[in-house]
Amino acid sequence: VTAPFQLRIRRVMYRGHISRSQVLAWMGKQLPQEQVVARADFELVNDGEADIEQQLNNIIEQCNKPF
Repeated sequence: VTAPFQLRIRRVMYRGHISRSQVLAWMGKQLPQEQVVARADFELVNDGEADIEQQLNNIIEQCNKPF
């Protein structure tokens, strides 16, 4: 699941009631989102605009295709 950088920061600050600097420190210990996406088989974009249900349906469809 991916989202724009600033949106991820805001969500974590809100959810965890922590400062921006704390979020950035925490995120700095994780793989960059680009590397996670490069290793993933699928990506769900959760930016508040993309249709999550349609993305999930597309993934399920791909998983159900014969090899």
